[in-house]
Amino acid sequence: MSAPASTDVLAALWHGAGLDEAALRDIGFTRMDGCAAISAEVSLGKARTSALTKRPSKFFEDRVKERPAFASFPAGLLIQGAVPLIHQNECVGAIGVSGVQSHEDEQIAQAGAAALG
Repeated sequence: MSAPASTDVLAALWHGAGLDEAALRDIGFTRMDGCAAISAEVSLGKARTSALTKRPSKFFEDRVKERPAFASFPAGLLIQGAVPLIHQNECVGAIGVSGVQSHEDEQIAQAGAAALG
């Protein structure tokens, strides 16, 4: 799979072992030429969702389809395109991607997570 030409990638990292939202910080951000400015906020929201919940953001997109009231879940943006970063069975952050179709965003996020090991 080759990466689409227009993507926006954001990685968020947890500092410390606790699930403290105040410790969530964006540590990496790359915006390719031609990518819409809104993609920055979208990728950040997806990454936040995945890091806070330790799940791919697609899990919550599917949940909203099953239970529409879940749309008000306060963890971030409930759209496919982010995956958690797990190290030694601990969630240490997430990669969120925006710029192409959501399933492609997730594929790119998975490739980024795999590259990190």
